[in-house]
Amino acid sequence: MIRNRGYIYFMLVFAVLLSGCKQSVSTVGTIEIDADKPVLHEGKLPVGITLGGLSKSGKDLLSPNILINSGFELAPRLENCRYDFSRQLLTTPNGYTTFYPVPELLFGWKSRGGIVSLQKSGEQSSANQYHLSLQPARDSLQRVEVINTAAFSLSRDSQYTFRARLKSSSDSLSISVCLADTAWMPVSTPQRINAGQVWTPVSVTLTSEKDVSQAHLMIKVEGKGTSFIDDIRLVPQGTEESHGLSGELLRLIREFDPGFMRFPDGRTANGFFVDTYPEWTRWMESESRRPIWTLNQQECTGEFGLKDFLSLSKELRKPPILISNIGITDRGASPRAENIKLLDERVASHIALAQYLLNIYDISKDSVHLSPAIQPGYDMTSYDYFRRFKVMSEKFRDNEIAIDLISSGDITSFQKFSNYIFDVPCPPISSPELSAIVPDIHDDEAMLRQPIMLGECHFSESDSSLFVPKLILRAAFLINAENQVSHLRGLTVTPFLAEVNDGAKYPLIHVDGGRYTPTALYHLMKAFIAMRGTTLRSLNEHTPKDQSPWSPLYASLTSSADNKVFYLKAVNTTRHPLPYKVLFKGKDFSPNKVRSLHFIPKGKTTTTELKDFDHYSTVSDERKLDTSDKEWQYTFKPYEIVFFEFTSR
Repeated sequence: MIRNRGYIYFMLVFAVLLSGCKQSVSTVGTIEIDADKPVLHEGKLPVGITLGGLSKSGKDLLSPNILINSGFELAPRLENCRYDFSRQLLTTPNGYTTFYPVPELLFGWKSRGGIVSLQKSGEQSSANQYHLSLQPARDSLQRVEVINTAAFSLSRDSQYTFRARLKSSSDSLSISVCLADTAWMPVSTPQRINAGQVWTPVSVTLTSEKDVSQAHLMIKVEGKGTSFIDDIRLVPQGTEESHGLSGELLRLIREFDPGFMRFPDGRTANGFFVDTYPEWTRWMESESRRPIWTLNQQECTGEFGLKDFLSLSKELRKPPILISNIGITDRGASPRAENIKLLDERVASHIALAQYLLNIYDISKDSVHLSPAIQPGYDMTSYDYFRRFKVMSEKFRDNEIAIDLISSGDITSFQKFSNYIFDVPCPPISSPELSAIVPDIHDDEAMLRQPIMLGECHFSESDSSLFVPKLILRAAFLINAENQVSHLRGLTVTPFLAEVNDGAKYPLIHVDGGRYTPTALYHLMKAFIAMRGTTLRSLNEHTPKDQSPWSPLYASLTSSADNKVFYLKAVNTTRHPLPYKVLFKGKDFSPNKVRSLHFIPKGKTTTTELKDFDHYSTVSDERKLDTSDKEWQYTFKPYEIVFFEFTSR
């Protein structure tokens, strides 16, 4: 009997313990949403885009034209430089050597048979000084063929529109164009083109007959005489162009809904020589095509110019930020170089640019939506840069120019000496005009503490021994930026565009054969923009600066102005599931609905192939909540990014 009583007692205790386990799930943390806590900041984080992107071969990816150097307009030779024409190399006066094609060289194309050369013509406008000359060989074949060197992929039945201007010295010449593989074999039906003895525009449609991973445009000329061709374009069929952009790309920009737009991007905006960057006065003219080459193997065709950018800004109602050439090379050049004598000239050109913008934009009328700004240089650091920025800011103040200057780059890592060979050690900057610009060099969050600073976001995950998926890094950065919204003028993640086969880059949009496809980063940032609150709130009784992007869970909390909607953004930076308890507090906050958007890696958490975590799927969900419940539980999946929208009646 005693034994039975003991057994019964044991079973009762076990049942109670088991029942307790079922009712309480172990959590690793608590997220507290308290509507009664004070607002940390009013206003949304401005998130914009930097228009630009370059292919491996140097093509400007903004243009829907697949071809590089299709107008045969390269920048002129630079003074005081040495050229190695066999290798297309330029050496600057300070010994810096880089790839730099000039008009005499046929860059971006290769030929077989006959004679192919570039010719200069006085018949055309200054924007079209060179064209391609094709003379068939004087042999039994009597033909010459050229193809573009930058290959692109084709899918079966895909159609492309070919446009060009042609003329011929003889009516007996036969000219045809087609799509071809790497063996120069046609993969589309060759289309005959008629060319007279005056410049004539032509347009034909080319249809791929099979899938081709490496395709080219091939032009063939047969017969006796010489043909001339210029302004070649190859764009996907049905591509509508506006402002120099593909209609497909323009649609993606509209849907992204950026807070501002910058142009141009990258090293195109930096350079030692004036000729390596467009003069703003020339961009203000009507001519649209401008040859641009920098000293860093970057090319921009100029098809999308300043007028296109400003027109697009007005149409989309987005404030423009122009990145200008401050006259020094960026940190990617070695050795770095500058010419101090050009500083006055640069300052004068910036003042002229600012006055030009003031004439276009009615600042008093458009100040809320379209107030333009100028950013001298792109992603630049060092005291050299900030001394120049100081001079420009003082000149703008002296001339009472009502346009903001935005400093460039992360200013936490530069040292108090020059790394330019033409300079002597720099004294510390003590000017009161610059004291608000240059922060404490020991402040590791200085970049996020400067209201005039525009974030140039770099992610060197390949150099880190700690693996974190690319999308996770960027999500953590966005959340960190939202927590620092009071210190940020704006945020943009680059590159905006990159080729689909360029694994070294992680863009918002992939480009493949003139087609534009949004990436997971595009969808992440688009959702981030759409689910921003108008006020920043405290989270877990910790201020945002107490959090670290390497915490197991990194989160931000914002709300609507009336406190009826709260937005919780979080990212799990580990390979482990993280169960959290969410507490709802506040006098008038009782959420009855939660809408969520989840970014979940497709790779299994046990995989050793880390590249599998670069691919994400998106899942949306919506569910009702019991308003009487003051807590809710959620388990964050490994490497998951999730945005919650809690709505109260």
